[in-house]
Amino acid sequence: MSRWRFIIPILLVVLVGVLGAIYLSANLSASGGQQPVMPLDDAYIHFQYARAIAEGHPFRYNPDQPPTSGATSLLYPFVLALGYQLGWQGEALAWWAIGIGWLCWLGSALLLYFTLNRITAKLTEIAPSSLSTQHLALSTVLTVAFILTGSLDWAFMSGMETGLLIFSIFLTLYFCAREDRLGIVLAAMLTAIIRPEGLPIGVLAGIYAATLKTESPLGRSQSIKRWLLYGGLPLLAGLLQPLINWAVTGSLSATGLQAKSYFYNVPFDLSVAISQTLTTFLKSWAHLMWDASQPTLTSHAILLLPLGIVTLINGSVQSIRERRLTLPILIVAWMLCVTGIAATLETAFWQMGRYQQPAIALLYPLALLGLLHLRNLRHPLQLRWGVLGLILLQTVIAAVPYVQYYRDNVHEVASSQIPMANYVRDNVPATAVVGVHDIGVMRYLGGHTTYDVVGLTTPGAAQAWRGGPGTTYEQLRHDTLRPDYFAIYPDARSLTYFEGTGLFHEQIASFPSVLPQWYNVASATWTGQHVYRAEWSAATWARVPLQLSSVQATNGLALVDMVNVAWLSDEAAHQYQWQAVKRDGFASELRDMRYIACAFSAENAGCGAMDGGRILRGESMQITTQPNKPLLWIMRVHPLEAVELEVRVNDQIVAYPHIFAQAGQWLEVAAMIPASFITGDQTRFSLTISGGSATSAYLPFSHWFFQGDPQPDDAIQHPAPPAVFADKITLAGRQIDYAPSARTLTLILEFQHDETLGALFGLDAKLFVHLYDPQGKLMELPGAQYDGRLGSGTLPPANWLPGTLRETVELQLPPDLPAGTYRVAIGLYNPTGGLARYPVTGDGADSDRRLFIGEITVK
Repeated sequence: MSRWRFIIPILLVVLVGVLGAIYLSANLSASGGQQPVMPLDDAYIHFQYARAIAEGHPFRYNPDQPPTSGATSLLYPFVLALGYQLGWQGEALAWWAIGIGWLCWLGSALLLYFTLNRITAKLTEIAPSSLSTQHLALSTVLTVAFILTGSLDWAFMSGMETGLLIFSIFLTLYFCAREDRLGIVLAAMLTAIIRPEGLPIGVLAGIYAATLKTESPLGRSQSIKRWLLYGGLPLLAGLLQPLINWAVTGSLSATGLQAKSYFYNVPFDLSVAISQTLTTFLKSWAHLMWDASQPTLTSHAILLLPLGIVTLINGSVQSIRERRLTLPILIVAWMLCVTGIAATLETAFWQMGRYQQPAIALLYPLALLGLLHLRNLRHPLQLRWGVLGLILLQTVIAAVPYVQYYRDNVHEVASSQIPMANYVRDNVPATAVVGVHDIGVMRYLGGHTTYDVVGLTTPGAAQAWRGGPGTTYEQLRHDTLRPDYFAIYPDARSLTYFEGTGLFHEQIASFPSVLPQWYNVASATWTGQHVYRAEWSAATWARVPLQLSSVQATNGLALVDMVNVAWLSDEAAHQYQWQAVKRDGFASELRDMRYIACAFSAENAGCGAMDGGRILRGESMQITTQPNKPLLWIMRVHPLEAVELEVRVNDQIVAYPHIFAQAGQWLEVAAMIPASFITGDQTRFSLTISGGSATSAYLPFSHWFFQGDPQPDDAIQHPAPPAVFADKITLAGRQIDYAPSARTLTLILEFQHDETLGALFGLDAKLFVHLYDPQGKLMELPGAQYDGRLGSGTLPPANWLPGTLRETVELQLPPDLPAGTYRVAIGLYNPTGGLARYPVTGDGADSDRRLFIGEITVK
């Protein structure tokens, strides 16, 4: 037996060495070169942070930019930085990362083997040096199964910190099995600084050390000090990372958490975040049992987990009897911590389930405890070895595909992401900023300052990313690192909105995915990435009102404030608050659209603007004002659906604007607030939907506030007998001009309205112009009719400002309109209420709610 005690560890080393060589060979074969390539872009994020450490600017992803906490592991970049300092630079750093991963793989396997022997010796009350060959074989088979577990192998060879975390957890478990308090605390502190989930693991290990019945250096009478020391040291170690985050970035949480956690959802709803976390947590444990659709978990977990349940039951009984934290309960508690913390992330199952891998690794010591508890059953030896045989057989079968998964994803990075980084390095101006989704390879190998749209490595971007395409765009647009180019997926999450804008108009290169056969974890989508030259011109026009009626209303007024909706900094400066709408989808939008009607500009002949905004039911903001002066408010909206709004100033209703539905074009809505409502230099301005359903929403993008001495135009330039529509709108002036040579009919209509607050509440109307022949027949030829809202299609009566609304309508009569005399009739109708015409009174009105205003002769 003594001979096997030395031979088995050597054989385990050989096995890990052979498997490591297989993965390395697959890597070099897939990458097509002499340098290994990591199968995940995230590994290169660690590489870049490591280079920053080696170059003397830790935590600064871009040397000239503020620090960020995009490397969720505090320790791992420093481990990589050592290799960088030793000469493993550029793509060669991958050798160092693979070496670290292989050593962690080997160390974890040996620690597991010796730990399993310790556990066996403890439960069988046999000295570790006296364990039988059968006992050693039990530990050996489980360790071999661990070594062959495909998802764990993938994690160790991925270049990520997962392998280091598993090693540190097994190191802690080893000292726990030895009941070595000093070793437990030191290993627990190491675990606590590797990843956030290491913190509770380390603290629980400290508690375990404090509850051991063996003699403590502090003495049995010092239980409180013992608890504080053993539990407190890992806690302090684990708090080191958030404290460093706070010191260098101003936030305790890492940007990875901000970009991925359900608890950073926008809009935030605690009940929803808890529900999503619980669902993911239960799903994680369901996958631990079995889920053939997922490559993330070992297929033999269906055998390991029942053994773990046996262990849990026995461990609970033991903990209650001994009144302390026992090893089985400690292992289960660790697994709960790993899966529980991962469950808070919407990426919990990404990248071959790398967040769950420590829990999978812990199944093996848990399974041993369960196997040892089978000794009280009939035929325990046969049952034990039968289960072990099935575990080993299924492990071997499951291990083979993971080598192919690894190879496929290395090939994806080598064939798509690295060539794109090389293209950017060689073809994009050196001073240009590049906007990126997968930020690792592009920054580490692309040689350019980057803007991380997800926000892991760019200050302030993570919160914007969680808010949706509107907030993401506004952060991009106003950031000092505003990208000059993008090297990016056009269809990842909210980036589909960007693809539909002029921002991505000029594509200069494309790097399609090579489509890994089974599981693509190297790329965010299956389509690949493109390089675009950024086009920001449409963003310039978003800064000012463009609608013709708005521009006319601002004559003689000065802009006193503006709120750029969805720009988080501007919202914070204006104490902006918004009420979320209960519907699926993003909470903000990005749109690049044309106006329904705008003031002509040769520089913006297309009458377009690109802007980010929100989808909401209500909003409020604090604005700067001049006391005792009228205030003109203008809002840019995407009129996706028809809603009525209530506008309040300091909680007093001042207007009831109406948004009509005309999706795909910009609309501006305005209201003039009397001076009596503006009482100070700071005014609270708010809007809410009046009525509607729980899913009713409007989409504001910008608010402007003008003040001065407005002079409404009350003049009637073409007086005529008045006519009244809907009891509230007066046609006070009109003129008909017909140009026979051009066959052009021009109408000038001058409307005035009841300006009492609420008098036109909800009133929407379109104007119609008809021609009738002497027999009263309506001319239905194209060009012989007009139909549209006033204000060139932008002004329902509810939105009319004080003064005279003067509308010019021009009809280009068709050449096939027969010669003759035609009567001209106009009217207003409700475009959403069954197209019913509004009543009209006055000279020329008839029972069909038409107003005949003159006639023309066509020759």
